[in-house]
Amino acid sequence: MELGRNSPCPCGSGKKYKQCCLGNQSTPEKAASDALFLQAQRAHAEGRLAEAQAHYATILDRDSQNPDACHFQGLLYHQTGRTQLALPLIERSLVLRPQNKSFLTNAGLIYQAVGNWKKAEATYRTLTKVVPQDGTAWQHLGQMLMEQGNADEAEQAYRKATGLSGSNPEYWKNLGITLLKLNRPGDVEDALHCFRKVVAATPDDAEGHNNLGIALGLLNRRDEALDAARTATRLDPRSWQPWLNLAQIYLTNDEVGNALEVYQHGIELAADKDMFNITLGHTLNLLGKFDTAITFFRRAYEKNPRDLGLLSQFISHQKFTSLGDPLLLKARTAVDAASEEGEELIILCFALGKIMDKLEQYEAAFAYYHRGNCLRAQTLQFDRESHRRVIDSLIQQYDSGAFEKLHALGNPSETPIYIVGMPRSGTTLTEQIIASHPQVAGGGERGFWTGIEKERAGKGRLDKDAIDTIAQACLADLAGIKAAGKQTTRVTDKMPQNFLRVGLIHAVFPNARIIHVRRHPVDNCLSIYFQNFRGDHPYAYDLDNLAYYRREYERLMQHWREVMPTDRYFEFDYEDLVADQEGISRRLIEFCGLEWDDTCLNFHENERAIKTASIWQVRQKMYTSSVDRWRHYAAHIGPLLALLETSPGAA
Repeated sequence: MELGRNSPCPCGSGKKYKQCCLGNQSTPEKAASDALFLQAQRAHAEGRLAEAQAHYATILDRDSQNPDACHFQGLLYHQTGRTQLALPLIERSLVLRPQNKSFLTNAGLIYQAVGNWKKAEATYRTLTKVVPQDGTAWQHLGQMLMEQGNADEAEQAYRKATGLSGSNPEYWKNLGITLLKLNRPGDVEDALHCFRKVVAATPDDAEGHNNLGIALGLLNRRDEALDAARTATRLDPRSWQPWLNLAQIYLTNDEVGNALEVYQHGIELAADKDMFNITLGHTLNLLGKFDTAITFFRRAYEKNPRDLGLLSQFISHQKFTSLGDPLLLKARTAVDAASEEGEELIILCFALGKIMDKLEQYEAAFAYYHRGNCLRAQTLQFDRESHRRVIDSLIQQYDSGAFEKLHALGNPSETPIYIVGMPRSGTTLTEQIIASHPQVAGGGERGFWTGIEKERAGKGRLDKDAIDTIAQACLADLAGIKAAGKQTTRVTDKMPQNFLRVGLIHAVFPNARIIHVRRHPVDNCLSIYFQNFRGDHPYAYDLDNLAYYRREYERLMQHWREVMPTDRYFEFDYEDLVADQEGISRRLIEFCGLEWDDTCLNFHENERAIKTASIWQVRQKMYTSSVDRWRHYAAHIGPLLALLETSPGAA
């Protein structure tokens, strides 16, 4: 911080101080101010802050527009906890020297410290224009963009930083974290590349190994992921994040006992960490341990009772019996008083809608659901015409003639079982029944075919090489799914949206079984409207769009019904399963080419982790309350009621 004769001139010219401003002393007053500034800098650097402050003040009394005194007096105020006094001085110095690298950097850091992300971002954007070849400037900009949730632009800033300073592991770490946040096709692989650079440069960096484990876990590379996570716990055994990640890797592979053991270790380290408590609560929920889970949701909430997000999590896992419950009243008051329409308010609206529905307060329930959907819809757009063209293209591309040509090219494996349908149609329940069979491993909602679809966009029709590549990659993905104590011959994938990919799947695996679960159109659409998917389904937050999407789905499913072989494509109605559990369950198991096993009737006792919105349902015995639920809301759902006249199975 000390300014000597040979120091870079603070005016930002790039010259030495003695060759620039120090050499331009034109008056005795200026010479005296410069000498006093050097004394102030020396005192500042040596920690004699009162003396430094007095010198800066004297200079500013003589010349209130002295940029150096303004800036360093501002820095001193900030360093001594008086940031509100600092900001006017820092900002005045930027007006006087708007392109000074040090001034801009310090201003950005101070804006960060007070949480003014917008001003920090603007300052760092200016800095990247002043010094476009400085990787640190782009790194700072990336951090501010990420703070504001702008991961797309943050990625570009971090890529500039790594391009300019490729040896800095911190830049690669931040780029990798941003790519994991974006999670587009190929992003996890790119993030893995980033984290490998981090651990290669800094092998003792526990956070780097932990991030590496996260990326490997997302890619279903179990053994490598566990190695990385264990390395992180060894390097920093007192940090709770690596233990959390290690548990999540076990859980992803349905190694429930190992996951809970690791969580127990982490509890000692993270009893006061909201994220750990919430994640552990969710994990216990996934395993059907609802009563234990609530302990951890309560712990997180009670630490921060004003946090709407934690309030939402807590009430979502409570059982209310009265409208007068103090916690419920607090949540309803919080919604009424909310002035900002952010993510936390949306989550709270959906949580209250569900609670009111269970309390049979249907008018209030719909009001909360409607508000949550309207808020969510503000940030999303559903293009009906584009979606219609997608359906048209699928029907044209995968007709009976195409299947005849492709059949000989496909992989003969019978391992995959695909369960498809609209979201909230009963696919999770169906998978749980099938995965209870001793020869079946439940894969949950796999993102594999979504990635393949995006990867193949614009590449034309399938050929033998493409089919072989896709099949091998898919089988490798399914091979990573473990089912403790089982010798499995089948693996399920219950991604509902794979109804869009039935043609592609059948072309690659002509012997794979595909099960289509149908549900009453209005019950189905209402259940979607009542589910906070967090942006994954842009059609879901508007009743007109939802009805349109349902009709297009029915049009496509009618096509699959006409062109798919009946020994590889099976359809049933959710309502029939509810009415005749054993009869439909036996037909499902028979269709999958398996011998009947009575464990399939006790699906609710299956301890595999359930990772979808239907978790509560599949942890209970079969129930009928979801049938004809729409009648409670008939006054509010006109666009959906029109489906009663046009949809199959709407009687």
